[in-house]
Amino acid sequence: MRDILLKPDRNRPRLEWDADLLKGCIDSLKKTTIYTNEQARILLIVPPYTRLQKSLQILLDNIKIQITATIYPIEDYENIVNELSSAGIYYIEEQKRAGIPMGLLRVWTAANKSWYDVKILDTVYEGRNQEVIYFQTQEKSNMLRYGLQDQEILKNIKEYRPHIVGITNNYTHQWGNAKHIIDLVKSFDKNIVVVVWGTHASSLSENILETSDVDYVVRGQSDKTFVELLNILTKPSKEKLSMENLPGISYREKWVTRKTDDIRFMKEIDSIAIPKLDLINLDIYSSVYHSAGKRKLKNGKILHGFTSIWCNSSCTFCTIPKIQWPWRSMSENKLDEYLQYIKSFRVNEILMEDDNLLSDPQWLLSVCKKLKEYNFAWVEEGGISLGNLIALLDNVSEEEIQGAHIGKKVLEAKRDWITAETLIKTMAESWCYSIYLAVETPHKESLNTSKKSILNADNDNTKKIIELFKKYNIKVTCGLMFGFVNVLPDWKLYIESREQIKQTFERAKEIKKIGSDYINFFIVTPLPGSKNFQELGNLVPENTDEAYSHEFGNISAPNGEWTKDELTLLRVKGIIETIGIDGYMQMINSWTRPI
Repeated sequence: MRDILLKPDRNRPRLEWDADLLKGCIDSLKKTTIYTNEQARILLIVPPYTRLQKSLQILLDNIKIQITATIYPIEDYENIVNELSSAGIYYIEEQKRAGIPMGLLRVWTAANKSWYDVKILDTVYEGRNQEVIYFQTQEKSNMLRYGLQDQEILKNIKEYRPHIVGITNNYTHQWGNAKHIIDLVKSFDKNIVVVVWGTHASSLSENILETSDVDYVVRGQSDKTFVELLNILTKPSKEKLSMENLPGISYREKWVTRKTDDIRFMKEIDSIAIPKLDLINLDIYSSVYHSAGKRKLKNGKILHGFTSIWCNSSCTFCTIPKIQWPWRSMSENKLDEYLQYIKSFRVNEILMEDDNLLSDPQWLLSVCKKLKEYNFAWVEEGGISLGNLIALLDNVSEEEIQGAHIGKKVLEAKRDWITAETLIKTMAESWCYSIYLAVETPHKESLNTSKKSILNADNDNTKKIIELFKKYNIKVTCGLMFGFVNVLPDWKLYIESREQIKQTFERAKEIKKIGSDYINFFIVTPLPGSKNFQELGNLVPENTDEAYSHEFGNISAPNGEWTKDELTLLRVKGIIETIGIDGYMQMINSWTRPI
C-alpha cells in the first residue's frame, strides 16, 4: 500500500496568488503570538458546496469502451439513457445538500464559554439558491457550486476582521471547497491563523498541511481541543500548554508536518450536548423540506440534533469507528435540559442524527419517553440498524445472533424482553414519523467482509421489520449498497459480482412492494480514515472533486467485473425502477427524498 496524496481536480479555478502555494507557507509555530488587547475574534465558516453533473452520453461512451461482461448488456444502459432523455434529463446530478451546522455550533458553544467573540458564516445555506457552473473536471464532469460567492465571503471577512478562522471539513468530496476558503482567507491577509477540522481533516491531517496553506489541523473531537488551541494562540500565560504538548493537532514546522499525540475520546458528551443557538437564524433552516424528506409540521422550527455518538458496527468503509469510538449518550438529565432549551426557541420538530440510535435499545426507549413528554415530532436520519431490529424479533434466537456483528447492548435488551415491536410502537407513540433503515445488501458475503450484521440478509425477517413500521404508520427509507470491494484476511480481494449487484436491485423492488417509501441507493465508497481506505492502496482515487461521492462510482472493480460509470447509471436505474421518473424528478427538485 502506498500513501495517497488526495487533491482537488487540476481544472479547479485557483486564486492568482496561489501559483506556488507551498513556497509561501509560513511555519505554523511562527503564529503563536497573536495576542491582542481586544477580545479575540473567531470566524467559523462552512465552505460552499459543489456537486457533480455528468452527461449521460459521456457515461454511456465510457461504458461502451470499458464493458466486458454480459449480465448487463450495453442495450440496458442505452435504455436507461433513452428513458431519461425522453423525460428531459440529460445529466446525472448529485443531490444538493445543506443543513444546520451542528458541528460548528458545538465548537462555538465551547469557544464562547471561554469568552471569545465568535461568529458563524454558513456560506452553503445562506447562499443555497446561488448556483453556478464552476468548472469542468478532467473527466468532463460539470462541477456546480452553490453557496455564497467569493465576494460575499470576503465582505464578511473584511467587516468582521477575524484573528482566527476555523473551517469545517467533514466530507472528502468537499475538500476542494474547504481549501478554496483557506486560500481566500490567506489572499486577504496571510497573518490570519486558519484552523481546519472535521472527519476528512482528522483522517488526512498531513495531507491537508501538504496541499494547502492551513496553519493547524484539529484531529478527532474538536470542541475541547479547538478552545485549548485558541488559548495557546491568544493568551500569554505560563500555565497554558505548549503547542507541542497539545494532543490532537497537526501543524507545519520547517517544511515538515508535525503531529501531536492523538486526543483521548471524551468519556461523556454532556459538556457538548447543548449547542447555543443564538448565532444562527433557525427560520432559514425550517423550510417545508429537510434532508430526510418533507416536514411533518407546517409551523414552528426544526433542529438537527443528536443524543449519542458512535455506532455499534465497525464497517470497513466507514470513518465512524475511528473518529467517534466508543458509544456514549448524554445523561437523561442533560437530555431533559436539552429539550427544554430548544423548546424555548420554538423548535417543535427534531431531525435525529445519532450515528445509530439503536446502538442501545434501552437508550432509544428513554429518548422516546422524553420526546413524547415535550411533544416533539421527529424523524430519524442517522440510520437504524436492520440487524439490531431483527435480533430483537421473537423468532430470532441468541444462537443466531452470535457472530452476526450485533452489539452487546442489543443482546442485553433482548434478555430484558425488549422486542422490535415494543421499540417501533414506542417510537410511533413518541411522534416519530420517518426513519432510515440500514438494510445495506441481501448478500451475506458482502455484509460479513464489511463487518456488518449478516442478519440483514434474512429476507423474511426484513419483511417483518418493514411491516411493523408500516403497522405503526412510520415512513421507511431503506438504504441499499452495492459495489463492495473488501480486503480479506489473506489480503485477497472480495469483489461483489455483477450477478450479486443485479440481485440487490431485484431485492430493492421487493422491499418497495412490501412497503418501503423510498429506496436510497448508495455506491460503496471507502472513506479516508476507514479500514478499506488504508488497505486498498492504489485503487483509491486521488481526485477529491470527482471521487468520494456515494452517488457516483468511486472505483472500478480491479478484476474487470464492473466499472465505476456502470455503477453510476445502475444507481439511477434502481431509483427509477422503484419510484418512477416523477419520483426521481421530485427528488432532484426538492433536494431531498421524495417522501
